[in-house]
Amino acid sequence: MAWVSVEDVKSFIETDSTEHDTVIQDLINYVEGLFKAKIERTLDIVQYEEICGLDDNKAILTYTPITQVVSIYVDEAEITSDNYLLNTKHGIFVLRDMSGSELKIRYYAGYDTIPEEVKQAIKMQVAFLLSRKTARELRSVTRGGENDIFIDEIFIPEFVEVIEIYRITPRWQNGIVREI
Repeated sequence: MAWVSVEDVKSFIETDSTEHDTVIQDLINYVEGLFKAKIERTLDIVQYEEICGLDDNKAILTYTPITQVVSIYVDEAEITSDNYLLNTKHGIFVLRDMSGSELKIRYYAGYDTIPEEVKQAIKMQVAFLLSRKTARELRSVTRGGENDIFIDEIFIPEFVEVIEIYRITPRWQNGIVREI
């Protein structure tokens, strides 16, 4: 399901015209697809299993925000919530009152609803591309169900900033993470 609707974009650009609805929908699909590709993750809530080393009894988990912890093992021994601290927004795990070298954690991470700043950035990028498309009098952004890149990938600064906020950043630790 699209994160932004045609009506959202039309409200943003302050138009009631239905003349460009198909083009707007194509642009929404295109921009959302670009956003997902650039952040290299989904924003939906997904369960992950991550195995990584503990550095000074700390680890930084790959996916955030963490919505639920399913299980945690340190050196193959299950631990309870009394034995760790977890910053769910940033994925920072800290082992308390014990030590260990390997963390295996199953958790859910993602968003119940797409953050408003993401929706706003997508609407702004669509409006920008629509204005460029209209100026060039192009008829369609898709052909045969595939995106036809009709404009050099020019991103407005607001779109790039939001991509950087939600992009998966490489972690210093070596580990394994997989979607369950």
